[in-house]
Amino acid sequence: MPFPIDRSSTRARGPLAVLLLGFCASLLVPGAALADRANPDTTFIETQRASVLDHLDGILASVMTPSQALESVSLLLLDRRGANAELGSRLSPTSLDGIETQDEVDRIFLSAIHAVSHAGVQADTAASPVELALRFGEHLGEIPGMGASPLPFMLLSLAELAVATADSMRRTPDFPETEAAKLALRLIHTATHDQVESSGNIVERARTEQFRHKSVLVRMRCPKDGAPYRTIDMKTKIHGNGDVATIYFLNCTVCGEAVTVDYVGEVASKLNRIADRQKIRGKPRPTPPPRRLDP
Repeated sequence: MPFPIDRSSTRARGPLAVLLLGFCASLLVPGAALADRANPDTTFIETQRASVLDHLDGILASVMTPSQALESVSLLLLDRRGANAELGSRLSPTSLDGIETQDEVDRIFLSAIHAVSHAGVQADTAASPVELALRFGEHLGEIPGMGASPLPFMLLSLAELAVATADSMRRTPDFPETEAAKLALRLIHTATHDQVESSGNIVERARTEQFRHKSVLVRMRCPKDGAPYRTIDMKTKIHGNGDVATIYFLNCTVCGEAVTVDYVGEVASKLNRIADRQKIRGKPRPTPPPRRLDP
């Protein structure tokens, strides 16, 4: 965990004080000026967003049964695979920029799939027979652990597993197709609910943000030899614009090449700016009682 920062010294005023504080901060974080910051492909992201939203409008207008909803989820997952393949021709999928772009695109697809699964669940709210639910769970198998704050790519993998399980079960003569679709949709809807619906919860956002940042570093590979990186140190820095960043110092596990990644925490930065605006500049003085006039 990053060490806490004592901001008491930042109360100094004047251009010279600002320059000195900036210089001292740069000394606390060696190489921060050379740190890499993610530069995702925003053009690609917005193109995918527009395409998914346009597709989603048509889906939600036509979804009438759980089977139709599950088929739409399956098509969205295929579109996501196509998007990842296209992204791979633009950016390396193991580079900082490539992973950041893919994560944002996955978030778009996850939100759309959650909306479709919700519509499918609402289309038929009757509970499935217990024996069918047990059989579906047995065929599904053990779900891989995803932690308290699963990331979009993890949940999308679970959605693919649910769709594949429903497709297999509905081919079984004594397993109704509608029940297979209902069980898969309920699993997808339940799994994606917290990630999508809690996006406004600042505590959950902060926890997920930190977990995602670390997962990006784990997924990164050295462009020279394809080896993973090892995090050797991490420090916290407050930039001049109020951004609170965690600086990660990495080394390639094979060639030893050093990489420094500067990750700005959205939630921490927002809280830091709020704290700055709400600082009390002086202690309030109590109002003295009125003086009595002697007769």
